[in-house]
Amino acid sequence: MFSYRQHLQSSDDLVTTYQATRAGFVALALEKNRRATPYIAEARVLQEAAS
Repeated sequence: MFSYRQHLQSSDDLVTTYQATRAGFVALALEKNRRATPYIAEARVLQEAAS
């Protein structure tokens, strides 16, 4: 009848575990750091050149 019943049996199936939430935040923080590193390096070079 309802296609979601193949994957969800109760509302508890929608609860994210503490470990999964923490892992998601850590992964997001690492990705942000990876993307920001070149900009930070460039800003340091510009700051050095300006002073």
